[in-house]
Amino acid sequence: IDDRDVQAVPDLIQSRKNFDEMIYSLCEGTGKSRGAKAGGLQTVRRWCCAILTTGEQPIMSASSRAGAVNRVIEVECTEKTFADPRAAYQALVRNYGWAGRKFVEALQEDERYLDLAREVQQRAYEQLRGKATDKQNLTASIVLAADYLADLILFGDGRCLTADDILPYLVTVESADVNRRAYEWLCDFIASNPLKFKALDSGQYAGECWGKLEYSENGEPVRALIIRSVFDRAMTDAGYNPASFLSWAAQACVIQRGDKMTLARRIVPGGPLIRCIVLILPTEEDERVTDGFEPVQCELPF
Repeated sequence: IDDRDVQAVPDLIQSRKNFDEMIYSLCEGTGKSRGAKAGGLQTVRRWCCAILTTGEQPIMSASSRAGAVNRVIEVECTEKTFADPRAAYQALVRNYGWAGRKFVEALQEDERYLDLAREVQQRAYEQLRGKATDKQNLTASIVLAADYLADLILFGDGRCLTADDILPYLVTVESADVNRRAYEWLCDFIASNPLKFKALDSGQYAGECWGKLEYSENGEPVRALIIRSVFDRAMTDAGYNPASFLSWAAQACVIQRGDKMTLARRIVPGGPLIRCIVLILPTEEDERVTDGFEPVQCELPF
């Protein structure tokens, strides 16, 4: 990897919102194109690496894009990894580098290891199929194959990771969908700001007005009318793309729409017609709030 590519990484992580860019930069496997002093372009550096990183906070966030989520297997360490961390550190310092060299030499000297790796990887992928996203299944199957070879070449204790061991750390299709997470965030946003969406008995708002709620006959909120400018600002501040979400929401039938993504509504009695996002809220009986959420198919308005 070019030193300048490595030096650029700290600049990407100065802001919490830039973790996605850091992930993309490291996983793309190619450096930047740069001009040469004598004209033309310098040779573009390329790499194919598995990257390990540790931190005191998760590298992913609720607004992380699906591409970044799919490229990361995140493991939370909730317990002590070693009974004696000092002894583990000293052992690591004394032996660092030897296992990796032996592992690579074994793969180079005997092609049967690579054939076995492909077999183990394919078997693991089939075991994980349908349980997480395809990219996560592929990454996890490679990790399982590498761990199997590490036990065969280095450790020999039979303590290999299995598909069941790694499955809890993989991302499902639903959780990787940034627009689905945006919908859940938007419902939380409305619930956490009740006074912005509820008028006084006089019909006026005590403070700033962001929209209003519409209720069913039993008094349950079923729709939220959000002023378009408020919606755009809130979604952008939270790291979501308003246009992308509305496109998904229309297909998933979680918004009501006309010829546009908005509908003209009066928020305040006697007030002007304004363009609003009409968000359909989940109810207790609504299957959208279950883990098995699937976008429903609805008729197109044209």
